[in-house]
Amino acid sequence: ARVAAEIVLVAPDVSGLVTQLPVVNNQEVRKGDVLFVIDPDRFNLAIQRAQATLDSQMAQADQLEADAARRAKLGLNAISVEAQQQAESAAKAARAALDQDQAALDSAKLDLERTTIRSPVNGYVSTLIVRQGAYATAGKQVMAIVDADSFHVRGYFEETKIPRIRPDDKVEIRLMGVSTPLEGHVESIDRAISDREVTLNSYY
Repeated sequence: ARVAAEIVLVAPDVSGLVTQLPVVNNQEVRKGDVLFVIDPDRFNLAIQRAQATLDSQMAQADQLEADAARRAKLGLNAISVEAQQQAESAAKAARAALDQDQAALDSAKLDLERTTIRSPVNGYVSTLIVRQGAYATAGKQVMAIVDADSFHVRGYFEETKIPRIRPDDKVEIRLMGVSTPLEGHVESIDRAISDREVTLNSYY
């Protein structure tokens, strides 16, 4: 049998310089604790640009919609049906562009929020490979968190003994080098195993 725990590979969702790194290797962290912070200045500027674009597009959309409404009230003696339709189409296109600009602003705000990377679980910092001042790349692992709430024992038994084991059965676990036994229960029985592959995203 082996004692195992799940691990969470931590990688930023945005790229940038690491300006804060309040944790060290093997440090205990709680869910929501700040692991590191990426320089937010560029992302603040992106929000300002997106907001300015949105404001400009909003003014244009309001103008085109007002123009389309005014033309819709004019009689056919004053304006053609084609001109009315063109004005309505321009107003709809401006409104669609406005929705796109709003989405761009929301995306910029989300990027800024993700410059602060927090622990997704209670656990321990492991394999910390980033330093303050270094450049972190989106999607590239910089540390791992050993999930403290996921420790469990994986037992390996001969096929002839499996019929005597049932889920929820009580078990006593004796760890090597530890005099006090642990008590637990059978959570489940795997349908198949490949011992050389179970280390994926696990820590022993």
